[in-house]
Amino acid sequence: VFTVSEITPKGELSLKNVIVRVFFNRNIEPASIRNKISVKKQVSVDLKEEVKGTYNVEGNRVEFVPSQVCPESKDKFCFDSNSWYEVNVSEGIIASDAKKTQEKAYRTDGGINEGEESPDAGIGSGLAVSICRAFGIESNCSQKFKAGNFVDAFGPDIKIFAPTDG
Repeated sequence: VFTVSEITPKGELSLKNVIVRVFFNRNIEPASIRNKISVKKQVSVDLKEEVKGTYNVEGNRVEFVPSQVCPESKDKFCFDSNSWYEVNVSEGIIASDAKKTQEKAYRTDGGINEGEESPDAGIGSGLAVSICRAFGIESNCSQKFKAGNFVDAFGPDIKIFAPTDG
């Protein structure tokens, strides 16, 4: 069964410059995500608006980055502070036999889909199509998160203490 294995982030977050990631249990055809994955902001009880941004594909992972520049850090992209968002994946995404990479595979911000598939991006089997509610469990194709107030503008600081040199 070809299905979504995880959607991140989830729950209430402290950061607002997060990347939405959808993981599948197999590699996917980049072109098959068009209009199959959405990120929407909960504007009111009955109203959700699609977030503009860019979808990138690498193997079994799809990443979504919003188009909105963070006011605190002009080189970062952010969701609105203290707002709820819902990520939805529709059935029908096609599995691939090859690990494919495509930046800007799909854009909702009016920009041109500039990305090109990786050189090994031949047509996959096309036989496996994603489904939700696999194995009788609740839908695994939807996730909600609340963006926080902070922007993570720095990379991690890593130090190795052991083994000591010498």
